[in-house]
Amino acid sequence: MCKRIISIVFGLIIVVTFTSPGWAAPPNPNVHYNGTDVPYLDTTPSTAKGTDFGTEPVGTNVDHTFTIENTGNNSTLTLTGTPPDYVEIIGDPEFTVFAQPVTTSIPNGTTTTFTIRFTPGSQGTFSATVRIPNDSNNENPYDFAITGAGSGAPEINVLGNGVSIADGTNFPNAADDTDFGSTGVGSNVDHTFTIENTGNADLTVGTVTVSDTINFSVIQDPTSPIPGSGSTIFTVRFSPQSGGILQATVSIPNDDSDEAPYDFGIQGTGNIAAPTVTLDTPSVSNVQDTAATLNGNITSTGGQNATERGVYWSTTSVSEGSGTKVSTTGDFGTGGFTENVSSGLNPGALNYFRAFATNSAGTGYSAEQAFQTEPASQPTGLGFSSVISSSMTVSWTPQSGDGSIVVVKQGGPVDVGTFDPVDFTLHGFSSDPWNGGADLGGGNYVVYRGAGTSVD
Repeated sequence: MCKRIISIVFGLIIVVTFTSPGWAAPPNPNVHYNGTDVPYLDTTPSTAKGTDFGTEPVGTNVDHTFTIENTGNNSTLTLTGTPPDYVEIIGDPEFTVFAQPVTTSIPNGTTTTFTIRFTPGSQGTFSATVRIPNDSNNENPYDFAITGAGSGAPEINVLGNGVSIADGTNFPNAADDTDFGSTGVGSNVDHTFTIENTGNADLTVGTVTVSDTINFSVIQDPTSPIPGSGSTIFTVRFSPQSGGILQATVSIPNDDSDEAPYDFGIQGTGNIAAPTVTLDTPSVSNVQDTAATLNGNITSTGGQNATERGVYWSTTSVSEGSGTKVSTTGDFGTGGFTENVSSGLNPGALNYFRAFATNSAGTGYSAEQAFQTEPASQPTGLGFSSVISSSMTVSWTPQSGDGSIVVVKQGGPVDVGTFDPVDFTLHGFSSDPWNGGADLGGGNYVVYRGAGTSVD
């Protein structure tokens, strides 16, 4: 209880005020954020006071915790709001009271706290008033302004074959195209992936990389930026350079708030095949009576160089892997090769052969080819008679037991100087007359084999 005594002494007015022991000053609320006061009826939100929640991506949460302090003298401050909402929000619904004060009775010199949550639901600026009803006689309700802004947020998602690939996953499978399957070494398999922006602000993506640049490569980069609800594509190529399961990680730099970079695993299997082998051109050369050079060509290694290449030959038809083998070991890529058969051939005999090459996956064979060795001795006494514009007769003297072989030039008069009838050295032939028979490519020559002494 407060009393005043007024006395007049010598014309002066003296006022004396005293307080009885049972009287106390009223409670006085004060609000602060991290030690900075938030004044009563404050209308200027700021970061320091915690009343400006800043700019946050749409859909995210930001919490600010405020302290209510009773600075009164020997009086308890009571929060008088309607339970349970002792602290109220008046304004945009992006602001809510995430945590109400634990106590509604605050003795002098003590505090309690409450938390405001800001959750922007769209882009733009939002505002509200925090109201704290209480029993003070001059700061009730304790109001102050708050504000915050929402910004668009990008959100990345990656699809393979129309199936989402989770960030950080490392379980390649065919369903989402992260498993490229099996392909031959040196072959290519391309898979195209889609980058979606499911957010509402531009998504910026950087250069897509793969951790294994030997067997995988990015052959088409995505475009950037990607608008909200938009998409772009990129393509990864699998080009196995060795056999077996080959793995890599795809990494996509981006400005998503929690998925940067966006990584996932990929894999593929490199298959090694047997080499592909053909006959070279010419397939037979340097034919003699008991020797010949046989020519093959490795046109594909199958993904691994050959460790052996050569020919199989026989005087009868040669199936794959049968006959007499003449070969060379080493480390062989693609290209032509020769093998010299210098033993086992018979004069004037028909022979067969296949070229081959072998790597760890198996052996590849060419088609079969026949060739004729020269006779041990050549005919002599070659002569021409009855020569007219359209025909002639060729005669010769065979060597004992050798039969006869005569070369005839087509398309004009025979010029004996174009070949040597003694050793049958080849002069100007468009292909090898010993390589199987009568058709010599351009039709310039025919080869006659027989046991007679003349031919018309």
